[in-house]
Amino acid sequence: MALLGNKAGKVPGLQYVVQQVDVKSAIGRLHLLRQPFMTDAREISEHLAKTSELLQLLKSPDKSQLLDDIGHALTEVHDITATLNSLTKDFVLDDIGLFEIKKFALLTTRLKELAESSNLRSFNFTAVEEVVKLLDPEGQKVPHFYIYDAYDAELAALRKEYNVVYKTDIQQAEALRLKCVEKEDTIREELTSKLKVFAHTLIANLNITGDLDLSLAKAELSLRLSLCLPVAGKEMGLSFKGLFNPAVADALRKKGKNFQPVNIDMSPGTALITGANMGGKTVLLKSIVLSQYMFQYGFMVPAASAVMFPFRDIMFSFEDEQSELRGLSSFAAEMLKINGIINTSRSHTEVLSLIDEPARTTNPMEGKAIVNALVDIMQELGAVTLITTHYSGIESNCRRLRVAGLKTDIMEGIPGIESINDYMDYSLIELPAGRITEEEVPHEAINIARLMNIDNDLLARASSYIKKDTEL
Repeated sequence: MALLGNKAGKVPGLQYVVQQVDVKSAIGRLHLLRQPFMTDAREISEHLAKTSELLQLLKSPDKSQLLDDIGHALTEVHDITATLNSLTKDFVLDDIGLFEIKKFALLTTRLKELAESSNLRSFNFTAVEEVVKLLDPEGQKVPHFYIYDAYDAELAALRKEYNVVYKTDIQQAEALRLKCVEKEDTIREELTSKLKVFAHTLIANLNITGDLDLSLAKAELSLRLSLCLPVAGKEMGLSFKGLFNPAVADALRKKGKNFQPVNIDMSPGTALITGANMGGKTVLLKSIVLSQYMFQYGFMVPAASAVMFPFRDIMFSFEDEQSELRGLSSFAAEMLKINGIINTSRSHTEVLSLIDEPARTTNPMEGKAIVNALVDIMQELGAVTLITTHYSGIESNCRRLRVAGLKTDIMEGIPGIESINDYMDYSLIELPAGRITEEEVPHEAINIARLMNIDNDLLARASSYIKKDTEL
C-alpha cells in the first residue's frame, strides 16, 4: 500500500500539496503521511464526505468560533500512541504516561463537546469521563498529574508526617519517604489496571482526533486553493471541467499571471495530444496525474468540477523522472518506464497511463514507429491512456486532440520568455479520427522563437528549410 508520505516526492506537484496541508497536531501529521492510496470508490467518498462536512462549516460565519476552538484544542494534542500501546500490555505507567492520558482525556472531552455543538456527524468521540475521574480525583480539570492525596488517606497522612519531620529527623523522614514511594507505586499499578479497560477506547479517540485534524486541514486547503468535490464515477474514465495545476497556478499568480484551466474527458482507450512546444501538454499531463493522486488520497481536486474513477495503478512517463534510473540514457530510461506501463496494463485494465512525447530522443523514423506501436498496444489493452507527441504520420485510429496554440499570428517581440503564456491558448481541440497528417501537427516553433526576439537570420534560414521540405 503506497502511503502519501512515501509517494509525495515521486509525483509531480504532490509534495507541494502536502506542504500546504496545515495539520495542527502530531497525530494529524501522522495521519497525513500515512494516508493510504485508496482504490475503493466508497472509501474515497467517505473520506471526501468528512472534508466536505468541515468545508461547509468553514463557509458558515456563525461557526467560526467553534472552528477556532476545535483548532486550538487540536494544537494541544500530542501523539501518545506509544503510551496507549503500553497500556494494552503488562506495563505499569509512570507519572508522565498517566499525565499524557489525563491531558488527552480532557482534550477528548472538549473535542467531543465541540464536535456535537458543530453537528459534526463524521467524528463520533466516545465519552471518557471515567478516565478523567480516575486521573483527576480532585476535579480540577487541569492538565497536570501527580499521585494525589485523594487517592489514599494513609498516603496523605504519611506525607503530612514527612513534612513535619524532614528538617529535624533525617532518618525518620527517609523511612517515611520510602513508605510514600511504596504507596505511590501501588497506586500507579492500580490506576494502570483500571485504565487498561479504556485502552482501546482511548486509541479509537486518538485516531478520530487525527482524522478530524486531517479532514479540517484538507477542508481549509480546498477553500484556499479553490478545489472541487469530485464525483467518484463507476465507469472507468475521467472528466474535468476547468482543470488546473495548483503549484503552477501559484507560481504564475506570484508573477501577476493567471493559469488557463483546461477541459478534458478520458475514457478507455488511447488519446493523442499534439501541440506546439510551450503549449502546456506536459503541464496538462502532470495536472491529471496530480489530480488523480489527490483524489485517491482523499483530497478534493483542482478543477471546477470532476468525475473520477479510482484506478488500481497510475502510471506516467515524464522527462524529469530519469533521476530514478541514473546511469541510463534518456531513451533507455524512457523505454524502461514505457515497458512497465505496458506490462501493468497487460495485467489488468484499471490503469491510468500518461506518457509525454515518447521516443523524442531517438531519430524521427524510429521514434515515429515506436509511437505507432505504443498507441496500437495501449489501444488494444483498453487502459485509459493519454500520449503527447510531435510526430506526424501516426497511423492509429485512436482519439486525437490538439492544443490550440498561439492565439494570434503576432510578429512583434514580447517582453521576455515568461510572457509567452499570454499569447498561448491551452484549450484542447478535438480532431477527426484517423492518421495524424503533417498539416495537423502545429509548426509554431518559428513563430514562438520570433516572439522571443531570437536572431532573425537564424529564423529566416530555418523558414527557408521548412519551405524546401514542403515543396518536395
